[in-house]
Amino acid sequence: IDDLVYAASADSTVVALEPSTGDLIWKQKIGGGVYATPCVGDTLLFLAANDRFLYALNRRDGVEMWRYDCGAIANLAPTLAGPFLYVATRSGKLVALDADTGELQSEFTLQASAASSPVYAGGRVYVADIERRLYCFGQISMAQTLTDSR
Repeated sequence: IDDLVYAASADSTVVALEPSTGDLIWKQKIGGGVYATPCVGDTLLFLAANDRFLYALNRRDGVEMWRYDCGAIANLAPTLAGPFLYVATRSGKLVALDADTGELQSEFTLQASAASSPVYAGGRVYVADIERRLYCFGQISMAQTLTDSR
């Protein structure tokens, strides 16, 4: 499964392709269109869709392993950092999920809608909102420093 190419589309279709031949390995329909880059984990493929759900598909066969209701459109790319999966929503929520189970670990409400996918660097998670604020969180607690980028 390490050598597959994954693609998702606005019509809710997710595919895995063999890169050298383009052969279709599997094809799966999920509940909403995908407008952001899928996030590839060791065994799972994570997709944020415009139906409010974050999906985790088995990379080997495309079977849905879990889904999480974000409560709002989550069409920004999710970010994997260790055992945690981070996703930001258009309603201004940043959530941290257990990547294996989809269980909510922590959440934080931004002051405005999220404008970027979360970014993980140096043990911290960063996300920006539409009001040009940049938020910085420790990897697990999500209760750390809030900084303004202006």
